[in-house]
Amino acid sequence: MIYANIGPASPHSVLVGRLAKEIAEHFLGTVQEISANISSELRLELERRGSNNCLFSLSTPDREIAQAIVRNGVPSILVIRPFSELSCYAMQRSGLDLLAAVRHVTCEVSCLYPIARNANLAPLPVDDDEPLSQLTTRIGVFLGFPVSQVNIGDILGKNFADWRSMSVGNALLVYVAGAQETFALQSRLSRRDKALLGEMDASYLPLLARGGGGRLSWPLDAMFIAEPPFNSITAPIDMLGPARILTFGPYFHLPEGDWIAEITFALTENYSGNSLMVDVYTSADEILAASRGELPQGGTFATHLSFRVVSSADRLELRTFVLSGALEGRIEILSVTLSRTEDPL
Repeated sequence: MIYANIGPASPHSVLVGRLAKEIAEHFLGTVQEISANISSELRLELERRGSNNCLFSLSTPDREIAQAIVRNGVPSILVIRPFSELSCYAMQRSGLDLLAAVRHVTCEVSCLYPIARNANLAPLPVDDDEPLSQLTTRIGVFLGFPVSQVNIGDILGKNFADWRSMSVGNALLVYVAGAQETFALQSRLSRRDKALLGEMDASYLPLLARGGGGRLSWPLDAMFIAEPPFNSITAPIDMLGPARILTFGPYFHLPEGDWIAEITFALTENYSGNSLMVDVYTSADEILAASRGELPQGGTFATHLSFRVVSSADRLELRTFVLSGALEGRIEILSVTLSRTEDPL
C-alpha cells in the first residue's frame, strides 16, 4: 500500500506523519517513509525500497508527483495550519526571515493545490487539546485500519511515553524537533506581522480546500517601492523624477494555470501626463504578461493582466514602471487581486 501525508510543513504535519507510520507498521509490518518532492528522486527511492508499503511525506511535490497521486487515488492526509505557524516553522528550520518564509509557504500551498482535490484526500483538523490517542484513532479510521482501545497501546506505547494522558499539544513539544522554537517565534510576532499572516491565511489557505481558492489577494505589505529605503507600497509614491521602475515584489507563488491579475491605482495631480507599464515577471527570467497605458490626471483606475503559470516553483513578481520623466503627481497601488481562470491539471 502507498499512503501520503501532505501539507505545508509544520510541527502538526510532522506529528501526523509519525502517527500514520506507527499505525501502518502495526498492521502491515515495515513501512518505508519517503520524503521526496521531485519525481526523479521519488522513483529512485521507490526502486530502493525494502517494503511494498510506503508513506510519502510531501510539501512541494512537482507536477508529475501531484498528477500521479490524483490519478491513482493515493489515500492522502492533508494537515492545514495557519500561516503564522507554517512561516515560523520555515524560519526555524531554514533560518529565513519572515517574508522569505511566507514566500516559501506560498510555494508549498501552490504545489499542493492539485492534490487538495484528490477524491481520496482527507483534510485532518488537529486540536492541540485533543488526546493523542484520539487523534491516532482518527488517522487510523481514514487509513482503513481498525485502531481500537485494545491495540492503541501497542501503537503508541513504543515511542510515546505517558501516551494515555498526553494531549496533541504536549506531544508536539516533546516529540517534534523544532516545535518549541516555532511556537516561541509565533508568540513574538508583531501586530503588523500578524496582520500580514492573517491576510495570507485568507488568500492562500482556501487553495487547499476542495473547490476553493479561485480568487486571492497579494498583501501590499509584501510589495515594495523601488527606491531606498524600499518601504511597502501602502504609501503613495511621488512620481517626480525620471522614467523608472516604481514598485516590485512580492516573489510569491501561484498554482499552475491561467490567471488574471487586477491592479487598482489612485492617482493625483498628474497634470503633465505620463505612461504606466505593468508586467508579471518570473524567477525563470520571463515576462508572462505586460500592459501599457496613458495615465489620467487623477482618479481611481484599474489594469488587468492575463498570464499562465507554467511552474508553481517559479516566484512571481508584479512590477510597475513610469515610462517618462515627471514634474508632478502621486500614484498609489490600492490592491492586487488574482483570479484563476483555467487549470491545466
